[in-house]
Amino acid sequence: LTRRKEGYHKEILKASSNSSKKEGITTIHEMTLELSNEAKDNIIYDWYIRNSFVDHFTKDFNLYDFSKMKFNELGDFTNKEAKLIADERSVSFEKSGGIFMSSHRYKTMMKKSFLLEKNVLSAYVGIITEFHSDIVYTLEFNFHFYHICNTTINEISTKESTQLTGRVFKITDGVLNKCVYLEFDRDITLHWYFVKTVSQSEKGVDLTDQCLCLLFPFTFNKKFNSNIKIYIENLDV
Repeated sequence: LTRRKEGYHKEILKASSNSSKKEGITTIHEMTLELSNEAKDNIIYDWYIRNSFVDHFTKDFNLYDFSKMKFNELGDFTNKEAKLIADERSVSFEKSGGIFMSSHRYKTMMKKSFLLEKNVLSAYVGIITEFHSDIVYTLEFNFHFYHICNTTINEISTKESTQLTGRVFKITDGVLNKCVYLEFDRDITLHWYFVKTVSQSEKGVDLTDQCLCLLFPFTFNKKFNSNIKIYIENLDV
């Protein structure tokens, strides 16, 4: 799901700006490429792996900045290794890092724990920081569905909106007849966008919906904790 720099991206941009008609049969490497503004706008590279339970710390939250990888990350937790603690029933991850503001590092500790029981994944996220003002912690999930653009969240099309407030979020894949539930311990506003990739094919330039990115921003001061449940159910048909 992670968007990486590909060698043909440079060629696509170059061919698009210097396109000229050629006679005869062309190969995928020789064809004239037309790059739409939407495709050009989506040649974006991710600086972290697009897993779920990804951590971000920012001064505020802006969906556009996240979707274009333009947000200013203030923490060092996104790609940070964690200490693993496991037993027969659960697994925990502990991270020690910092929040960086005005050339100062504020010591920050994070713990996540996971318990899978009766097809329900129960997760806990806890944060303690020396930073003494409000800061936004955003928890990121990335999901791939059979037809991403045809999914709904609480019966709302993911193509028609980009945010929803609630405590329980039901993500429906109507093709596979499956629902993914994310249940929080408080009301929270969910924001989402489609992660798109640009690739070269025999047709020219393809713009593909790679995954659905879900973002849950929490504003907190010094301490934060949240309990989350994730489970999958069959869709009643």
